[in-house]
Amino acid sequence: MTQHHGARRRRARTTAGILTASLALLGGFLPVSTASGTATANPASGSATGAVASTAARAVTTSPARGTTSAVVGHRENETAGPVAVDLRSVSPTVARPGDPVKVSVRITNTTDQALEGLNARLAVNAVALTQRSTLSAWESLGLTDRVGESGPAARDVGRLGPGQSTSLQLTFPTATYTLQGWGPREMSVEVRGASTRVGVLRTFLMYDDGVTRTGQTPMRLTVAAPVTSGVVDPADLEGARLRLAQEAADEGRLDQMLDVARTGKVSLAVDPNVLGLARSAEDDDLRLWGSEFLEATEETTTFGLPAWDPDISALAHAEVARGRMRGFLNTPVIDEWKIPKSWHKGLAWPASGDADRVTVAAAAYADRPNVILANGTFAPTTPGVADSRADVGLKDGTARTAAADPALTNVFTRGTDLAPAQRAAEAADADDSGSGGSARPAAPGPTGAVAAQRLLAETSAIVAQAASDPPHALIALDRSWNPDAGAVDTILAALGNASWVTVAPLDDLFASGTSSVDRTPLEYDKPAKRELADGEVARIDESRTMIIDFSSIADDPDELRRNSLWRLVTPLSIAHRADPGQRQTAVDDGLAYAQTLREAVAVIPREGINLISDRGDLPIRVRNGLDTAVTVTVLLRPENPRLTVAHPVSGTIPSGKEMDLPIPVEAIGSGDVTVTADLLAPSGVQLGSETSFEVRVRAGWEEVGTWIAAGLVGLLFLAGIWRTVRRGRSPNRATVEDVEAATGEFEATARSTDAAGPTPAGAAQRTE
Repeated sequence: MTQHHGARRRRARTTAGILTASLALLGGFLPVSTASGTATANPASGSATGAVASTAARAVTTSPARGTTSAVVGHRENETAGPVAVDLRSVSPTVARPGDPVKVSVRITNTTDQALEGLNARLAVNAVALTQRSTLSAWESLGLTDRVGESGPAARDVGRLGPGQSTSLQLTFPTATYTLQGWGPREMSVEVRGASTRVGVLRTFLMYDDGVTRTGQTPMRLTVAAPVTSGVVDPADLEGARLRLAQEAADEGRLDQMLDVARTGKVSLAVDPNVLGLARSAEDDDLRLWGSEFLEATEETTTFGLPAWDPDISALAHAEVARGRMRGFLNTPVIDEWKIPKSWHKGLAWPASGDADRVTVAAAAYADRPNVILANGTFAPTTPGVADSRADVGLKDGTARTAAADPALTNVFTRGTDLAPAQRAAEAADADDSGSGGSARPAAPGPTGAVAAQRLLAETSAIVAQAASDPPHALIALDRSWNPDAGAVDTILAALGNASWVTVAPLDDLFASGTSSVDRTPLEYDKPAKRELADGEVARIDESRTMIIDFSSIADDPDELRRNSLWRLVTPLSIAHRADPGQRQTAVDDGLAYAQTLREAVAVIPREGINLISDRGDLPIRVRNGLDTAVTVTVLLRPENPRLTVAHPVSGTIPSGKEMDLPIPVEAIGSGDVTVTADLLAPSGVQLGSETSFEVRVRAGWEEVGTWIAAGLVGLLFLAGIWRTVRRGRSPNRATVEDVEAATGEFEATARSTDAAGPTPAGAAQRTE
């Protein structure tokens, strides 16, 4: 991924789309800015004098002057816009010292559809140093025809500019020629005039340090902090998230620019670990290389770890999620089990947009994240111009350390370095061009790093001038949507490094510093943001998450079983989802449905027609395991009638994708139908899913009665067999007693008659015997 090693080459280029950004993006940093690039438009014919005068007049009459404010003011369409845009490219040196010639490079662009001729440009400075922050924005917000600098060399000829044409010009202010005393910002302007009227003006600041006034004085400290998050990540489509990250990590993408910012070592980072979890586990070689290089860069600068998935701590706090469960949300597993390096700092909470109330700050502290970044004027000092950022918030149980960003400093830095607004304007311009079928005149890009650098130097010098005895520690807190221009960041950091009155300090030093006694805008107690996820939806997610954690204890590896569910339940809470409530609600419903399906994969199967005809026995309870891992569960039976009692619960391990009966020992002390409720429990004793009920027909003692009945039937059958046998033995064919006696009497009579007749022959006697 060689593009990361060509950062300087990359910064020298400007994306074509950004060059066509709308004029509306230019804020109070410079009154008018220009399109970058060389003068390429073909000059158009026609007189310039009348066009210049009429266009300038329209710019003046349609734009009333704006009031003074301490914030960054102005937009591209304000009263400073004229027919010629003047874009500051550089100031060298950024801080002038006695005798230094100050070279100011500008680009001048004709924003009209007519050629302009006879143009000239003049650089001028007002000698009086500015010491109040309110005067800085007042100077930049002046209109096209308002005052400009007074002292400076003669005007330089610009010549003729065709429609949309630009030209670069370098002007020099010789400080040795003019009286500049002390140190601090001076009003500096570049005025472009036509033949008879002013047609464009740039207002910025010349920083001057005589090297004597501030000798030995302590500089103020300034921390620049930037969050690095992955945006919306769908756990069901991690490859889609990696693809988006790969696009952002490509040459000149958001993450590619962020890598260069991290390498400066001056910008403190707050990183969602999922950014590196996705990158380091990607199949794309370039994305993995970016991940390795970014990880190295985070170890060279101050880096805090944000909670993985960047959950909305404000939504959790307002839904009154319990402290322990809040910690659980903020410690959701990182994608691919990526481990946060020991070099990263812990304990940071960064609410969405830096907006928070007392409830949110307390919840963060109780969830072991007592360092809280606030922004957008939250908890800001009430005294104008004061920039102290550190403040403690006393809580019922402890203290939260907050750092409140300075709104003006943050706005200046953001508008000078954020590419996102110009990119959106370029896309809108492309859409308009395609719709109209024509080609639009190129517009100027947004405020440059040079503009922001001079304004930040002026702001910090004014802050120090107001608190010379005790310079504050101020904070610039960038938004999650920040799309950095690494080159502009370098320009600003280099300018700050060249100033003796300000030192760039890391974020951990800021939180470790003491608090000031300045009065602050009170924190609201309980004020949810409009785009927070509703309390009821957060409560549903919290309940489902708790049940999933209890449910997962049935597996040998609970973390593996619950990981996907935890991801799907925390995703709707991502701060990035605030941008699209409809998509967020879909994520809520999908996450809850996924968790419910997982919990229902293990359940008791209802049974019918269960009979118990003995005093003791086992009831077979069938358990289904639809998961891809074996689970250990306990079945507890609860009869509704005391005629049936359960000896004890029974535990068992159900193989993956199987059904198995668990025999539950019971005892009956009476007969009747009993409703039995079966609870499925995790090893910890927590109930899993909903209970299941079924009927058991109990017939206690029927087994003994049945035995006696069976024995009686056997006895009857035995007696019947004997009777039948006896009856069969008295057949009519058998001789009766009478028959025997009759036969015997006849035999005896025959014998007597034989004896009377004489002896029987031997042979006859033997035969008779």
